[in-house]
Order: sequence, then structure tokens, then C-alpha cells
Amino acid sequence: ESLEAYQAALDRNPDLVAARFGLAEAAAALGAHAAAADQYRAVLAEHPDNHKARLGLARVASWRQDHAASLAEYDRLLQADPRDPVAWRERARVLGWAQEFAAAQASYAHPAERPPDGPEAPVWAASRKAELEAVGKAALWHGRYATALEWGGRLLALEPCNLEVRFDQAQALSQLGLWGAAERAYRDLLALDPYHRQAAVALERAGIEQGPRVETGYELFAGLGRGTLGDLRQH
Repeated sequence: ESLEAYQAALDRNPDLVAARFGLAEAAAALGAHAAAADQYRAVLAEHPDNHKARLGLARVASWRQDHAASLAEYDRLLQADPRDPVAWRERARVLGWAQEFAAAQASYAHPAERPPDGPEAPVWAASRKAELEAVGKAALWHGRYATALEWGGRLLALEPCNLEVRFDQAQALSQLGLWGAAERAYRDLLALDPYHRQAAVALERAGIEQGPRVETGYELFAGLGRGTLGDLRQH
């Protein structure tokens, strides 16, 4: 229904950028990533410096597991604003899904931390959250699941709707054999994002009692990730 409404608005006014964003987001939520990318490209064709469209294009490329295309868009965002904390952090995730662990950790380290006062305070806060996420990802990579749970919990206290970390927590619980807690974690994630394909798959395959077994390393996250830093959804 929302797709039809946005398309109708565009039929009336093809220059309506808000309708293109709405259509792109609705298409992406349904897994129609190519259609979403088309809308973001249409915006960029007329407004090449539009940050929201460039960020959306980077994200849908990552959801299609086209890591190279996604990273190219994040690099363009960072050329425009080298201290963009959202671009650095989401770029780090894509590098992780591409199994480039060292590069991912380096991307998490940007922008450099600053004292938490004055105009740099928002950047420092974002940097602190990226640091927590980086430590949790490193722990998962090395198979230190209890440590990953600890650091993930610290980050969720700051970002309770960070679905990237919620998925990581569920995976760590599964690896530790805590099936009941893992099932609750997956279901809580799905309550926040019913379209989270990987969480649904984890619940279905082999039964939660067996535990979704995954390899250590960033192949754990291959092809995942979507949304903003405060509301991450994975498909």
C-alpha cells in the first residue's frame, strides 16, 4: 500500500524527492534492493551531493552483498565529510561482512576521539559507541563469546535499538549453548524488525535447541546489516 502511494505521488510529481525516499525505503523493507537503489540513483542524478541518497545507496548495496559497491559509496561520503561517524561505522561493518577484519577495526577507529565537551561532544559520543562495537566484533571474531556479550551489553545500554548488536548478542548466546536466552534474543530482535531475515533463519534452521552454529570470524556477519546507527536492521 505504501509503495502504491509513493508511486502515485511520483506519477503526479516526478521531482518529489520525499516520495522517492519513501519509495526506496518501502522497497528496501520488502527486500527489493534493486528498486530501492534505482530511487536513490534518481535522486543523486539531480542532487549529486544529497547525503541521504548516497547513504541509502551504500546500504542497499551492502544488503545485496555487493561489498565493493557499498564501500565505494561510503568512501564518497567520507570524501565529502571525513569525520562522518555514521559513514565510518557502517563502512566498518561492511568491511567486516567482507571478512576484512583489520580494515574493519581501523574504520571503527575513525573519527579520532575528542574530549567530551564543546562542539566535538557528539562526535566523541559516536566514537565511543563505535569503540564498544569494535571490541565486541573483535571478541566474536576470536571466539570469545562471553566477552562479546559483555561489550555488546555495554553498547546496548547506550543504543538499545541497535539491531546489529542485538543479532551479535543472539549469535554469541547460541555459541555458548544458552538456547533459551538465544531464542529470546532473536525474538526480541524480530519484534523490533519483523523483516530481519537472518534472525528468522536462525530460529528456523535445525531448531533453536540445536543452536544456530556459525564459524568464528567475520563470516558470521556476511551479507547482514541495514538501517541507521540507532535502528539497525539486517536482511
